Amino acid sequence: FDGSSRNVRAFALLRHPVERAVSTYYNLKKAGHPDVSKMSLEEYAKSSYAENNWMVRFLSGKMDGDVTTDHLAVANEVLRTKFVVGLLRNKDGSMERFEHYFGWTYETQDGWDCRKRVLDGTASTNESSKYFVKEGNQAWNLLL
Repeated sequence: FDGSSRNVRAFALLRHPVERAVSTYYNLKKAGHPDVSKMSLEEYAKSSYAENNWMVRFLSGKMDGDVTTDHLAVANEVLRTKFVVGLLRNKDGSMERFEHYFGWTYETQDGWDCRKRVLDGTASTNESSKYFVKEGNQAWNLLL
């Protein structure tokens, strides 16, 4: 590997930020977090425990202060130019996208079995769908 290829990219399997926040909330409650376990989802969304544009902050390098549309544009550009992006809610289709882009193939049953274990082992959208939050309601808007 000489680093000269222009097509070098990482891959990322992303989750909608509200779905991720809702899942975090319920996982903290389930784990018995002393403060979060007493909160409603809306209270959690208003609290300092809820994340605040974590992915935009990380990708744009803006960890403190207000996040603007300029930071969002930087984060989108990083994703566009440096990553092949898949979506957790479509992990099978996302895996096919990664396979196509990177030229991944499976020559043996062990390879196919490994692929299946990877897909079965990733976080499930079923996990958070049991805690459905309707788009546009108060909790959704607070978490967005």
